[in-house]
Amino acid sequence: MPVKGNYFIFVLVMLNNDFFRKALFYIFLALLTLNVSGQDTAIKYIFLGHCYEPVPPGNKVDSRVEEFDFTNFTGIWLGGDVCIEAMVNYSTVLYIDSLFNLSNPETHWALGNHDAREGNWEWYREFTGRDTYYAYCSHGITRIIMNTNLVPTQCEMLNDEYTMISNVCDTISKSNHLILLMHHGLWRDVPDLPPPSTYAHSDLKYWNANCDSVNN
Repeated sequence: MPVKGNYFIFVLVMLNNDFFRKALFYIFLALLTLNVSGQDTAIKYIFLGHCYEPVPPGNKVDSRVEEFDFTNFTGIWLGGDVCIEAMVNYSTVLYIDSLFNLSNPETHWALGNHDAREGNWEWYREFTGRDTYYAYCSHGITRIIMNTNLVPTQCEMLNDEYTMISNVCDTISKSNHLILLMHHGLWRDVPDLPPPSTYAHSDLKYWNANCDSVNN
């Protein structure tokens, strides 16, 4: 069914460069304001990606993020790589939760490789109350949060994620916006979109969307 309104695909651009890393404060504090039909005031979300403090032991975010006041925002969208090693220690997830209130329905965390590579995804589920991929709708905005760290050996999860995305896109009817939150660049060979290699350091050319593509 068609969406009433506009399509927005929100893709995190990951910049693997020291110069840009030093300037991250101006990149990851990107504010997204959406005017939602029927509301008198605009709602505001803040998007943060690659917001870690790039020094050992890798369990902190950038100090400017620690000091930032999030109270004026409707929600927080995390694009991944929150800390260098976000899920090695349970205490780090407690720390992340203290900053972003992970159980808040308006906080969304698309896992990055620095978040997901050591496993312990059960901690994500414990603090968020969600799986690592899901769909959520509020304020006339439908969000699909993807886990782009899934690999072919997790083909059943890949298939489940693919089915979830397909079901949302096939049935959505009332949202003003459709937004996909993800960490890695996946938009290869999509008409009218540049390949991720032209704007990001992650270009998952052989990413598998479901069990069928794993087998082919």
